[in-house]
Amino acid sequence: MIGLVGVIAIAAWLAVSATIAIWTGNRFKKRILGRLVALVLVPVIFVLPVSDEVIGRLQFDRLCQAAEQIEVTGTIPVGQELYTAEGRWRLAVQRSSLEERKQAKRIYESLVRKEHSGPFRVEAAIPIRMYEYRIYARQDGRILASYRSYATSGGWLSRYAFEKPVLVRNQCFPPATRGQLNRLILPFRRP
Repeated sequence: MIGLVGVIAIAAWLAVSATIAIWTGNRFKKRILGRLVALVLVPVIFVLPVSDEVIGRLQFDRLCQAAEQIEVTGTIPVGQELYTAEGRWRLAVQRSSLEERKQAKRIYESLVRKEHSGPFRVEAAIPIRMYEYRIYARQDGRILASYRSYATSGGWLSRYAFEKPVLVRNQCFPPATRGQLNRLILPFRRP
């Protein structure tokens, strides 16, 4: 049903765009020039409601690509308190009991401290927010890693008509934050 409503809305906007373009083209005294103007205006007017999101997507993707890397500046090698004997991260092992995972989480939190700041506004065609993350060693306060993430609510049409971005993803994090980051800053030290 929603798809049908979307198709009808797009068709209606195409008709409105064509009507505005033809009306504008009829204002020219030379017919050929008026038709040419109308022909050029139809796609311009049709794309206008999402143009900020199209431009913003390019800007957002460029920021996300630049933020794919995590800057690792220090490590704390750990042993079997956070890894299995085979070297698998205990907090990701599904076969571990709840108590084992709780114990590993307590040990993890005793070693590192996470902080984040933001949101900071990024100048772009659409509202983009930047967040900065830092991970510190609890023992001596030195920074172990830092990275950035970005979020957006999309262009004006997305924000007011759909409440979420239509042409752009709503957030991006470095890929390594999906499970590898802990292993980068707390590498396995074999006994």
